[in-house]
Amino acid sequence: MLRQLCIENVALIDKLELTLENGLNILSGETGAGKSIIIDSLNFVLGERADRTLIRYGTDFAIVQAVFEDYANPQIEAYLDEMGVEAEDILILRRKMTAEGKNECRINGRVTTLSILKGLTELLVDIHGQHEHQSLLKSSNHITLLDSIGENKIEKAKCATSQSYKQYSEYKRELEKFGDNAERERRMDILAYQIEEIERVNVESGEEEALLAQRKRIRNTEKILSALLSAKSILDGYESAGVGAELKNAAATLNTIADYDDNIPSLTDRLNSAKLEIIDISDTLSDMIDKLDFDRG
Repeated sequence: MLRQLCIENVALIDKLELTLENGLNILSGETGAGKSIIIDSLNFVLGERADRTLIRYGTDFAIVQAVFEDYANPQIEAYLDEMGVEAEDILILRRKMTAEGKNECRINGRVTTLSILKGLTELLVDIHGQHEHQSLLKSSNHITLLDSIGENKIEKAKCATSQSYKQYSEYKRELEKFGDNAERERRMDILAYQIEEIERVNVESGEEEALLAQRKRIRNTEKILSALLSAKSILDGYESAGVGAELKNAAATLNTIADYDDNIPSLTDRLNSAKLEIIDISDTLSDMIDKLDFDRG
Protein backbone atom coordinates (compact mmCIF):
# COMPACT_ATOMS: atom_id res chain seq x y z
CA MET A 1 0.00 0.00 0.00
CA LEU A 2 0.98 3.65 -0.44
CA ARG A 3 2.37 4.72 2.94
CA GLN A 4 3.83 8.15 2.28
CA LEU A 5 3.77 10.83 -0.41
CA CYS A 6 6.38 13.63 -0.35
CA ILE A 7 5.79 16.60 -2.63
CA GLU A 8 8.16 19.50 -3.30
CA ASN A 9 7.67 22.48 -5.62
CA VAL A 10 4.53 21.21 -7.30
CA ALA A 11 2.03 23.93 -8.32
CA LEU A 12 1.10 25.76 -5.09
CA ILE A 13 2.82 23.26 -2.78
CA ASP A 14 6.21 24.20 -1.40
CA LYS A 15 6.84 21.06 0.66
CA LEU A 16 4.39 18.46 1.87
CA GLU A 17 4.75 15.07 3.53
CA LEU A 18 1.51 13.10 3.51
CA THR A 19 1.40 9.91 5.59
CA LEU A 20 -1.39 7.44 4.91
CA GLU A 21 -2.77 4.86 7.32
CA ASN A 22 -4.14 1.37 6.79
CA GLY A 23 -7.63 1.18 5.38
CA LEU A 24 -9.58 4.07 3.90
CA ASN A 25 -7.95 7.53 3.82
CA ILE A 26 -10.05 10.55 2.83
CA LEU A 27 -8.80 13.94 1.68
CA SER A 28 -11.41 16.64 1.96
CA GLY A 29 -11.37 20.39 1.55
CA GLU A 30 -12.82 23.35 -0.27
CA THR A 31 -12.29 24.01 -3.93
CA GLY A 32 -8.73 25.23 -4.45
CA ALA A 33 -7.46 23.65 -1.25
CA GLY A 34 -5.03 21.46 -3.22
CA LYS A 35 -6.74 18.05 -3.41
CA SER A 36 -6.28 17.88 -7.19
CA ILE A 37 -2.62 18.90 -6.85
CA ILE A 38 -2.02 15.89 -4.60
CA ILE A 39 -3.63 13.60 -7.17
CA ASP A 40 -1.60 15.27 -9.94
CA SER A 41 1.55 14.74 -7.87
CA LEU A 42 0.69 11.09 -7.42
CA ASN A 43 0.10 10.77 -11.17
CA PHE A 44 3.46 12.44 -11.74
CA VAL A 45 5.44 9.98 -9.60
CA LEU A 46 3.51 7.09 -11.16
CA GLY A 47 4.98 8.01 -14.54
CA GLU A 48 2.17 9.92 -16.21
CA ARG A 49 2.84 12.73 -18.64
CA ALA A 50 3.62 16.10 -17.13
CA ASP A 51 4.89 19.43 -18.39
CA ARG A 52 6.83 22.28 -16.82
CA THR A 53 3.67 24.04 -15.71
CA LEU A 54 3.60 21.51 -12.86
CA ILE A 55 6.71 23.15 -11.36
CA ARG A 56 6.00 25.74 -8.69
CA TYR A 57 6.49 29.29 -9.91
CA GLY A 58 9.94 30.71 -9.11
CA THR A 59 11.62 27.28 -8.67
CA ASP A 60 13.77 25.19 -11.01
CA PHE A 61 12.41 21.72 -10.32
CA ALA A 62 9.63 19.60 -8.91
CA ILE A 63 10.09 16.38 -6.93
CA VAL A 64 7.58 13.77 -5.83
CA GLN A 65 8.46 10.66 -3.84
CA ALA A 66 6.11 7.78 -3.03
CA VAL A 67 6.81 5.10 -0.41
CA PHE A 68 5.03 1.74 -0.62
CA GLU A 69 4.84 -0.99 2.01
CA ASP A 70 3.47 -4.54 1.76
CA TYR A 71 3.49 -4.10 -2.00
CA ALA A 72 5.04 -7.37 -3.13
CA ASN A 73 3.28 -9.93 -5.28
CA PRO A 74 4.66 -12.39 -7.87
CA GLN A 75 4.04 -10.00 -10.75
CA ILE A 76 5.80 -7.06 -9.12
CA GLU A 77 8.71 -9.20 -7.93
CA ALA A 78 9.10 -10.67 -11.42
CA TYR A 79 9.02 -7.19 -12.97
CA LEU A 80 11.63 -5.83 -10.55
CA ASP A 81 13.85 -8.86 -11.14
CA GLU A 82 13.54 -8.41 -14.91
CA MET A 83 14.54 -4.77 -14.57
CA GLY A 84 17.50 -5.68 -12.33
CA VAL A 85 16.06 -4.04 -9.19
CA GLU A 86 16.26 -5.94 -5.90
CA ALA A 87 12.91 -6.24 -4.10
CA GLU A 88 13.11 -4.80 -0.57
CA ASP A 89 10.69 -4.41 2.35
CA ILE A 90 9.70 -0.96 1.13
CA LEU A 91 9.53 0.42 -2.37
CA ILE A 92 10.56 4.05 -2.93
CA LEU A 93 9.66 5.75 -6.20
CA ARG A 94 11.06 9.18 -6.95
CA ARG A 95 10.65 11.45 -9.94
CA LYS A 96 12.18 14.85 -10.56
CA MET A 97 11.51 17.26 -13.42
CA THR A 98 13.59 20.35 -14.10
CA ALA A 99 12.53 23.64 -15.63
CA GLU A 100 14.24 22.47 -18.84
CA GLY A 101 11.81 19.56 -19.01
CA LYS A 102 14.32 16.86 -18.09
CA ASN A 103 13.09 13.89 -16.05
CA GLU A 104 14.99 11.84 -13.50
CA CYS A 105 13.31 8.64 -12.26
CA ARG A 106 14.52 6.34 -9.50
CA ILE A 107 13.34 3.03 -8.06
CA ASN A 108 14.84 2.36 -4.62
CA GLY A 109 17.56 4.89 -5.42
CA ARG A 110 18.43 3.30 -8.74
CA VAL A 111 18.11 5.52 -11.83
CA THR A 112 15.64 4.15 -14.36
CA THR A 113 13.61 5.26 -17.36
CA LEU A 114 10.15 6.77 -17.31
CA SER A 115 8.70 3.82 -19.23
CA ILE A 116 10.07 1.29 -16.71
CA LEU A 117 8.72 3.38 -13.84
CA LYS A 118 5.28 3.51 -15.46
CA GLY A 119 5.33 -0.23 -16.16
CA LEU A 120 5.95 -0.88 -12.46
CA THR A 121 3.35 1.56 -11.12
CA GLU A 122 0.66 0.04 -13.32
CA LEU A 123 1.06 -3.05 -11.14
CA LEU A 124 0.95 -0.98 -7.94
CA VAL A 125 -1.80 1.62 -8.18
CA ASP A 126 -5.20 2.17 -9.77
CA ILE A 127 -6.47 5.73 -9.88
CA HIS A 128 -10.20 5.78 -10.53
CA GLY A 129 -11.22 8.97 -12.16
CA GLN A 130 -12.20 10.04 -15.64
CA HIS A 131 -11.80 6.38 -16.61
CA GLU A 132 -8.01 6.73 -16.57
CA HIS A 133 -5.47 4.29 -15.10
CA GLN A 134 -8.15 1.66 -14.54
CA SER A 135 -6.51 -1.68 -15.11
CA LEU A 136 -9.94 -3.31 -15.28
CA LEU A 137 -10.66 -1.46 -18.53
CA LYS A 138 -7.36 -2.39 -20.17
CA SER A 139 -7.77 -5.47 -22.35
CA SER A 140 -4.08 -6.26 -21.86
CA ASN A 141 -4.80 -6.88 -18.15
CA HIS A 142 -7.87 -9.09 -18.59
CA ILE A 143 -5.91 -12.36 -18.86
CA THR A 144 -3.90 -11.45 -15.75
CA LEU A 145 -7.10 -10.75 -13.79
CA LEU A 146 -8.61 -14.06 -14.88
CA ASP A 147 -5.42 -15.94 -14.04
CA SER A 148 -5.40 -14.45 -10.55
CA ILE A 149 -8.67 -16.30 -9.81
CA GLY A 150 -6.97 -19.66 -10.35
CA GLU A 151 -4.05 -18.72 -8.08
CA ASN A 152 -1.42 -21.49 -7.80
CA LYS A 153 -3.02 -23.90 -10.26
CA ILE A 154 -3.07 -21.31 -13.02
CA GLU A 155 0.43 -20.13 -12.10
CA LYS A 156 1.87 -23.65 -12.38
CA ALA A 157 0.14 -24.17 -15.73
CA LYS A 158 1.49 -20.82 -16.97
CA CYS A 159 5.04 -21.73 -15.92
CA ALA A 160 4.83 -25.11 -17.66
CA THR A 161 3.37 -23.53 -20.81
CA SER A 162 6.00 -20.80 -20.76
CA GLN A 163 8.79 -23.37 -20.48
CA SER A 164 7.34 -25.46 -23.31
CA TYR A 165 6.98 -22.40 -25.53
CA LYS A 166 10.55 -21.35 -24.76
CA GLN A 167 11.81 -24.79 -25.77
CA TYR A 168 9.65 -24.72 -28.89
CA SER A 169 11.09 -21.31 -29.83
CA GLU A 170 14.64 -22.61 -29.40
CA TYR A 171 13.93 -25.62 -31.62
CA LYS A 172 12.29 -23.37 -34.19
CA ARG A 173 15.32 -21.06 -34.29
CA GLU A 174 17.63 -24.05 -34.74
CA LEU A 175 15.43 -25.39 -37.54
CA GLU A 176 15.34 -22.01 -39.30
CA LYS A 177 19.13 -22.10 -39.59
CA PHE A 178 18.67 -24.80 -42.25
CA GLY A 179 16.36 -22.65 -44.38
CA ASP A 180 12.84 -23.43 -45.57
CA ASN A 181 11.40 -26.91 -46.18
CA ALA A 182 12.60 -27.07 -49.78
CA GLU A 183 16.11 -26.03 -48.78
CA ARG A 184 16.18 -28.60 -45.95
CA GLU A 185 15.06 -31.37 -48.33
CA ARG A 186 17.80 -30.44 -50.81
CA ARG A 187 20.33 -30.45 -48.01
CA MET A 188 19.14 -33.83 -46.77
CA ASP A 189 19.39 -35.29 -50.29
CA ILE A 190 22.97 -34.04 -50.62
CA LEU A 191 23.95 -35.45 -47.22
CA ALA A 192 22.29 -38.80 -48.00
CA TYR A 193 24.22 -39.00 -51.30
CA GLN A 194 27.51 -38.14 -49.58
CA ILE A 195 26.91 -40.80 -46.90
CA GLU A 196 26.18 -43.39 -49.61
CA GLU A 197 29.40 -42.49 -51.44
CA ILE A 198 31.47 -42.81 -48.26
CA GLU A 199 29.92 -46.19 -47.44
CA ARG A 200 30.53 -47.43 -51.01
CA VAL A 201 34.25 -46.62 -50.76
CA ASN A 202 34.42 -48.81 -47.64
CA VAL A 203 37.18 -46.79 -45.98
CA GLU A 204 39.11 -48.75 -43.37
CA SER A 205 40.69 -47.49 -40.19
CA GLY A 206 44.23 -46.19 -40.81
CA GLU A 207 43.79 -46.19 -44.57
CA GLU A 208 44.40 -42.47 -44.90
CA GLU A 209 47.71 -42.70 -43.02
CA ALA A 210 48.81 -45.59 -45.20
CA LEU A 211 47.96 -43.68 -48.39
CA LEU A 212 49.83 -40.62 -47.17
CA ALA A 213 52.91 -42.75 -46.42
CA GLN A 214 52.67 -44.34 -49.89
CA ARG A 215 52.42 -40.94 -51.54
CA LYS A 216 55.49 -39.82 -49.60
CA ARG A 217 57.44 -42.85 -50.85
CA ILE A 218 56.36 -42.31 -54.46
CA ARG A 219 57.36 -38.63 -54.36
CA ASN A 220 60.86 -39.65 -53.16
CA THR A 221 61.34 -42.78 -55.29
CA GLU A 222 64.59 -41.62 -56.95
CA LYS A 223 66.13 -40.64 -53.63
CA ILE A 224 65.10 -43.94 -52.01
CA LEU A 225 66.38 -46.06 -54.93
CA SER A 226 69.71 -44.27 -54.96
CA ALA A 227 70.20 -44.87 -51.23
CA LEU A 228 69.23 -48.56 -51.51
CA LEU A 229 71.66 -49.17 -54.42
CA SER A 230 74.45 -47.38 -52.60
CA ALA A 231 73.90 -49.41 -49.42
CA LYS A 232 73.80 -52.70 -51.34
CA SER A 233 76.96 -51.77 -53.22
CA ILE A 234 78.77 -51.22 -49.94
CA LEU A 235 77.55 -54.51 -48.48
CA ASP A 236 78.20 -56.61 -51.59
CA GLY A 237 81.51 -54.94 -52.45
CA TYR A 238 81.05 -54.20 -56.15
CA GLU A 239 84.25 -52.16 -56.05
CA SER A 240 85.95 -54.10 -53.21
CA ALA A 241 85.70 -57.38 -51.27
CA GLY A 242 82.42 -56.39 -49.63
CA VAL A 243 81.41 -56.41 -45.97
CA GLY A 244 80.39 -60.09 -45.96
CA ALA A 245 83.70 -61.19 -47.44
CA GLU A 246 85.65 -59.04 -45.02
CA LEU A 247 83.76 -60.56 -42.07
CA LYS A 248 84.50 -64.05 -43.44
CA ASN A 249 88.20 -63.21 -43.72
CA ALA A 250 88.25 -61.83 -40.20
CA ALA A 251 86.67 -65.03 -38.85
CA ALA A 252 89.21 -67.20 -40.71
CA THR A 253 92.08 -65.15 -39.34
CA LEU A 254 90.85 -65.55 -35.77
CA ASN A 255 90.46 -69.30 -36.24
CA THR A 256 94.24 -69.56 -36.70
CA ILE A 257 94.72 -68.59 -33.07
CA ALA A 258 91.73 -70.40 -31.58
CA ASP A 259 94.01 -72.92 -29.84
CA TYR A 260 95.73 -70.18 -27.90
CA ASP A 261 92.76 -68.22 -26.49
CA ASP A 262 89.41 -69.54 -25.25
CA ASN A 263 87.63 -66.26 -26.23
CA ILE A 264 88.40 -66.65 -29.92
CA PRO A 265 85.67 -69.23 -30.81
CA SER A 266 82.88 -67.03 -29.45
CA LEU A 267 84.23 -64.06 -31.41
CA THR A 268 84.38 -66.19 -34.54
CA ASP A 269 80.75 -67.26 -34.04
CA ARG A 270 79.67 -63.65 -33.67
CA LEU A 271 81.49 -62.71 -36.90
CA ASN A 272 79.79 -65.57 -38.73
CA SER A 273 76.40 -64.46 -37.37
CA ALA A 274 77.12 -60.88 -38.49
CA LYS A 275 78.05 -62.19 -41.95
CA LEU A 276 74.72 -64.04 -42.21
CA GLU A 277 72.84 -60.90 -41.05
CA ILE A 278 74.67 -58.84 -43.70
CA ILE A 279 73.69 -61.38 -46.37
CA ASP A 280 70.04 -61.23 -45.22
CA ILE A 281 70.07 -57.42 -45.25
CA SER A 282 71.54 -57.45 -48.74
CA ASP A 283 68.77 -59.79 -49.96
CA THR A 284 66.12 -57.51 -48.41
CA LEU A 285 67.68 -54.52 -50.16
CA SER A 286 67.52 -56.43 -53.45
CA ASP A 287 63.79 -57.10 -52.95
CA MET A 288 63.12 -53.43 -52.20
CA ILE A 289 65.08 -52.33 -55.27
CA ASP A 290 63.20 -54.79 -57.51
CA LYS A 291 59.86 -53.57 -56.15
CA LEU A 292 60.77 -49.91 -56.73
CA ASP A 293 61.88 -50.70 -60.30
CA PHE A 294 58.57 -52.52 -60.86
CA ASP A 295 56.51 -49.59 -59.46
CA ARG A 296 58.42 -47.14 -61.65
CA GLY A 297 57.86 -49.27 -64.71
